[in-house]
Amino acid sequence: MSRSETTPEPAPNVTGAPAKELGVLKRNPGRVVIAGFAVIAATAYCLAAFAFPAGESHAVLMAVGEAFGVALLLLAAGHLYLNQKMQSDSVGLGVETAIGQIFGFFHPSQPEDLRVAVRSLAQEPIYFDVAKWVLRFEWEGANKDCLRVTITFAGRGKCVSKGGFLFGKDLWALTSTHSRGNRKQTEYLHYGLHCPESDISVNEGREALRSYTHPDGSRLRLDQSRLLSDKAPGRKIDQGKWFDFDRETCMYRRAVDFIPLMHSRFEKTFELEVTGNALGEMSIICLHPSEGASEWTYPQRLPESPANPSFRKAKWERVTPGQTTIVSWHLRSEAVAAATVGEGVNRVSPIGM
Repeated sequence: MSRSETTPEPAPNVTGAPAKELGVLKRNPGRVVIAGFAVIAATAYCLAAFAFPAGESHAVLMAVGEAFGVALLLLAAGHLYLNQKMQSDSVGLGVETAIGQIFGFFHPSQPEDLRVAVRSLAQEPIYFDVAKWVLRFEWEGANKDCLRVTITFAGRGKCVSKGGFLFGKDLWALTSTHSRGNRKQTEYLHYGLHCPESDISVNEGREALRSYTHPDGSRLRLDQSRLLSDKAPGRKIDQGKWFDFDRETCMYRRAVDFIPLMHSRFEKTFELEVTGNALGEMSIICLHPSEGASEWTYPQRLPESPANPSFRKAKWERVTPGQTTIVSWHLRSEAVAAATVGEGVNRVSPIGM
């Protein structure tokens, strides 16, 4: 059976060129939108220039023209993007989808969880320009089965909230794995918040902080809200003001163990440093989710001297709220310790914060 007997011939085009033009418009709705925006922008500018050369109407028309002019540029960019990247099939998605794909996380095609997360990030009241974590590892006792781990956080931040900001959520630290009586318990050693321009200066040590801490399962919590209510009553960090925030905790952990470092705010730069008299016998692995290298190890077989502080430092950029850095450690063999580090690290004094 021939093709002519089974497949009807297409109907002749009785409408002529206009039908072809309509088909082009249907396949390229972006052109219609772009043309419409161009007409509106041009009309607004012409009216502002000739019909209303001054006054409130002039200002309104100029604003309308500028708004549609910017929208026109974005629409054109989206249209070109679709044509180049997805060819004719993608054109059917329309310019709105293109704008969403290029610039937006709020487009309906994005997962709901992602849109909620982006909205949450956009509402962050503060950020840290630099956030530095220092982990100090020291042996507790001659058996070398218990490490005293001191964690120091120091950050330089800025408030971007119109209503100001003051820390309120509880802070927490892991409880110790070697809790023998009251001598080897997790403790908060220091808490500081300083913003002179907002008249905030909090500087509390171990004894004062004990009344604000309480155990909660495997964590020791610090009631930050009550602490600041007592030490900085009625005050907030004003919008646009810089502040310094630091805290220090210590805990007692096994010789093979790990701890999480929680990032609750934006950090433009995240620095990590390890120090202490136990480093000469330890291997440390730091895992941090990032676009670049996500794993950092200590010791590193570098040509530089182990006594150089940069040998014990790592740095990442653009940390977002909710990220977690995992720091784990274990003992190295004496041969590896001698060949890689020798006595150099032991001569490095612990950093005082």
